[in-house]
Amino acid sequence: MQTRTAEVPACGTASPLGKEKVMTDNESWQISIEQTADFVARHLGEETVQAVFQKYNASCLEDLNPCHYSEVFGELYQYEADLRD
Repeated sequence: MQTRTAEVPACGTASPLGKEKVMTDNESWQISIEQTADFVARHLGEETVQAVFQKYNASCLEDLNPCHYSEVFGELYQYEADLRD
């Protein structure tokens, strides 16, 4: 899978910690989203994951605007947490 990062988040302001911190944050979000999306897809189906991405005008992680990483992760993680309960 190709990893894409940005120098600054697409929404909001630049990180005061510099380029490396933003890239690390984006990579961390991407890994977390991938892991949670895989879990949700295995248990609820790929269509559930696709529905979450579509709410943010994306068809997959690569299409997702980095400013939405936290929201997408939060939604997917809620599914995962509910499944683990």
